[in-house]
Amino acid sequence: MKRIKKYRLFFVLLCITIILICSPIYVTRFKSDRNFIVGNEILLNLNLSNKSKKENIEKITRYVVQHFKTPLKNLTKEKTFHEMISDGYGFCDQQASTLLALANYAGIRGRLVFLYGEDSISHHSVAEIYIDKWYMVDPFFEVKSGSSFLLPSIQEVIVNNKKLNQFHYDTSLIRQDQYYNLFTPKYPYKIIHENYVKYSKTEQIYQAYLLLWMKIVGEKGIQLIKKHSK
Repeated sequence: MKRIKKYRLFFVLLCITIILICSPIYVTRFKSDRNFIVGNEILLNLNLSNKSKKENIEKITRYVVQHFKTPLKNLTKEKTFHEMISDGYGFCDQQASTLLALANYAGIRGRLVFLYGEDSISHHSVAEIYIDKWYMVDPFFEVKSGSSFLLPSIQEVIVNNKKLNQFHYDTSLIRQDQYYNLFTPKYPYKIIHENYVKYSKTEQIYQAYLLLWMKIVGEKGIQLIKKHSK
């Protein structure tokens, strides 16, 4: 009898294990699931630090810079985060938005900012990231200050225009004087939105479980669950 009970217990534990392993494949019902899975897959591959948010933003920005190419024509269709990652093409607003989405999954606050010109049209989009203060990040023009992608905030740049002399960027995409003109004080910039996404308690619990599951099962399991979360 004791042996039978042991077998029953083993069988029950085995069934529970199978359910826990397989359930993410079949219960990915939230609209945000695929974005969450793709975003966290990228973060897992980037091997982010548990201590340094600055180091994490450097890695995320480097990923966006290396991953994206500039489209040869205007993008007519608005795309989701995972669609932009899949395509690998994007202008400044798509690249800044992708960076902010990844920052959000990494638990880092940020916001999308439009820079306007004298014609009242947005000429460029950048991200601002908050760590100990606000920093500007410009993946589209691959802007660096020294070896870092973390730049002074937009407000700091506008107040002290000389900081622009410290920047290094892709001159094949924009001339120095054109880049300087993006930060003229008389053309105000506009904060479009922050990257914070509010999830319900149910979604938070499920996403925590899903992230743990992704870490356990590895790449093959992640590819399988991505197929079922379309």
